[in-house]
Amino acid sequence: MKISNTIKPFKTARIASFHFSNTPVSFRSIPTLAFPIPKAKTHASPAVNGSCLHLSFLGFLHPPPLLHSQSARALSYKTTFRSSIPFFRFANAAQGCFTCVVFFQSHTEKQYLYYMEIAKGFKSDDYNNLNLDTPHSDDWESAIQIFTHRFEPRYLEPIRLLIQTDAKLPVRERKFGFTIMAISCLLIEALYSFRNGIVDNRNNGKPTFVDFLTKSDSFKPYFDIDSAEIFYDHIRNGILHQAETKEKTLIRDVGPLVRKINDSISINRTAFFEQLENEFHIYVDGLSNPVNIVLRTHFKTKMDHICKKP
Repeated sequence: MKISNTIKPFKTARIASFHFSNTPVSFRSIPTLAFPIPKAKTHASPAVNGSCLHLSFLGFLHPPPLLHSQSARALSYKTTFRSSIPFFRFANAAQGCFTCVVFFQSHTEKQYLYYMEIAKGFKSDDYNNLNLDTPHSDDWESAIQIFTHRFEPRYLEPIRLLIQTDAKLPVRERKFGFTIMAISCLLIEALYSFRNGIVDNRNNGKPTFVDFLTKSDSFKPYFDIDSAEIFYDHIRNGILHQAETKEKTLIRDVGPLVRKINDSISINRTAFFEQLENEFHIYVDGLSNPVNIVLRTHFKTKMDHICKKP
């Protein structure tokens, strides 16, 4: 089967065959080789976006193993492979997806290639090849760029779009408060983990939110320990675990950022996000300053773990 430079639409049966069976393919060049994802929940998407291979060779497009986490997927990610013929390199592999290709090496040996996009337009190797061993390395600028490209489309941009869409409606018809706060809670945990060098924040949820809301520059004027604990229980746990806020806690688009209502609180989701976005920029500004050695050390600990840096 010859893979041409132009990928034509595949019928369902042919798509499935690429995901569930070893498909022999003859490659002369691979400027683009990409296929849809029939079962995104259980299989990574076979795709290679890379430079041309100058020699023809025969291999299998192989269904990727079931990998349950980003960390697991990163374990074997490489940008080169060895076979009986010379080295080949994919220059820009896997933009936004994962690939698994099996190449002939011997009768008994297979070599798998995995690639992980850690931010829009950046692979794990783009980070791993940086020299961040010293706080004054010029590569820190690139590392921070990768970080912002990771956070902007995952958290900040979706919230902005939701707020902008809701703003066109009368206050009583606005409907994205739960989604805005759910993403905001994800952002808080991610940002807190980077700031403190935490590679696994399981079983640390309540201290994370109380510490973040009562000690960060943007939120400490608004939260005390009691209201922060209510936020964690009624909003973070309520939305993420039960798809609703607990007790009488409300998410609104008017009023103060946070207001106590007996044993519950009312949150202005728009005002909350404004402060959260401000806190994100405070962190990025601090990370950009080489005198903040501890901040940069914690960032490197977290990002090294994500990219599985050797």
